[in-house]
Amino acid sequence: MSIFKSKNEIVLFMIVLGGTLLAMIAVLLVEPEPSQAGGEGESHAATGAVDGAGASTSGSEGAGSRPATGTASRPAGSGPASRPSGPASRPAATIVTPAPTPRPTPEPSATPAPQPTAESVSAELAEAMPETPAEPSVAQGDLRLRPANDGVLTPAEVTLEALMPVETYQSLLDAYVRGRGVDYEALVAQGRDDLTRVTDAMAEAKARIQTAEVYSDPASHEYRTLTAFLINAYNALTLETIVDHYPLNSIMDIDKPWDTPLPFMGREATLNEIEHEMLRLNKASEEMRRQFVDPRLHFAVNCASVGCPILQPVVFTADNVEELYDQGVRDFMSDPTKYRLENGTLHISQLLDWYGEDFQLQFENADAAENLRRRGVDNADKWAAVGTFFAEYEDDSATAEALRSGEFWVELLEYDWSLNRAAR
Repeated sequence: MSIFKSKNEIVLFMIVLGGTLLAMIAVLLVEPEPSQAGGEGESHAATGAVDGAGASTSGSEGAGSRPATGTASRPAGSGPASRPSGPASRPAATIVTPAPTPRPTPEPSATPAPQPTAESVSAELAEAMPETPAEPSVAQGDLRLRPANDGVLTPAEVTLEALMPVETYQSLLDAYVRGRGVDYEALVAQGRDDLTRVTDAMAEAKARIQTAEVYSDPASHEYRTLTAFLINAYNALTLETIVDHYPLNSIMDIDKPWDTPLPFMGREATLNEIEHEMLRLNKASEEMRRQFVDPRLHFAVNCASVGCPILQPVVFTADNVEELYDQGVRDFMSDPTKYRLENGTLHISQLLDWYGEDFQLQFENADAAENLRRRGVDNADKWAAVGTFFAEYEDDSATAEALRSGEFWVELLEYDWSLNRAAR
C-alpha cells in the first residue's frame, strides 16, 4: 500500500529529499575555518617550536598560546639560541625545519696544552692589557714616539724614556723618599708639579707595543721594560692619590682608592687593574701566569702604608728590575713587623696570605706541604710555596732548611694601614 495519496505528494517529497542531499554535499565539500582560540594557537605553537625562532609563525596575532622568545625547544645537539629572529609573519607553507647547529668539539682535557704563540697570547691577554690604539699614536713633547714596522715599536724603540720622564721621576724619589717612608708634606708643598708631569706623561704614553711581542719571552727587553713601567706607574699614581687627598692618616681614608679610574696609557685604568690585570695577569691562563708572573712584584709595588713593602728610591728599568726585586724581598725580610721565624713559627705579613697563590706558580713543594698538613697548618700548599720562596733568601742555613721542608707553623701579622710617612 502506498504512503502517498497523490502524485503531488510524491513530487513534493522528491523536491525536499533532493534539497536535503544537496545541503549535505555542500557541507562536506566546504572546509570549516579553525577556531581563533584553539586550532591556530595550538597548531602554530608546534610549528614555532620546530622552526626554532622562539615565536609563532602564524600570520595572525590571535590569543592562542605560543612559546616565549628564547625558550623554544631545539633539536638535540643544537647550539645556543643566538640565531637571528625570523619575520614577524610568514605563511605556514614556508616553514622549514633547520638543521641542528653542531657544538664545537672541545679539545680532550688530556691533550698537553700547546706552547703559546704570538697570536694566542695576544688574544688571551687582550682584556688584561691596555688597549692598543687603532692608529699609531704619538705622545706629546719629549715623549714623541716614531714607530717603525707599520706602527709597531721595534725592541730598540721600546724604552722607558719613551713611556715616561725617567729623570723627573728619579728626582722625586731622591727628594722625598726617606728610609722606609715618604715626606708627604714636602712632596705636597714642593713636588706636586713634577709628580703631575710624570703621571701626565704616563697618561699619554700610548706606545704601540704589541701584546704578542711583549709576551713571547719573559726575559725579553720589551717584557722587562713594560713590567718596569707598570711598577713605576702604580707607585707614582699611588703617590698622586695621596697628594690629592692630603692631609690624611691612611690611604683607607680615601673612598675606593684602588678602584677609581685614572688616566693611563691613552685610556683610564684603576690601580687594581694595573696591579692585578696588567702585572699579575689574573685574567690569563695558569700556564701563562706560571711563565710570566714573578711573585717578587709584591715587594716592588707600594700602597702608601706602613704594612706594605717599602717604596724603592730608584726608578725601575729593564736593566735593574731583577736587582730591585731582590732588594725589595730583603728589605721586607729585614723588618720584624713583616717577617720573622721564631721558635718554629713563621710570623708573616697578611700580604703573603692575600697573594700566596702567586708564589705557588713557581715554588710548589709537595713534601713541605705534606709536613705542614701534619702540623695542622691550613692552606698547606700555599704556605709551603711561601716558605720555599723565602728559603732562597735566608742567610741562615738551618732557617732555610726549616722553611724549605715545611717544618714550621704560621702566624699572621696584622697589616698596618697607617700612612707611610717618613720620620722627620
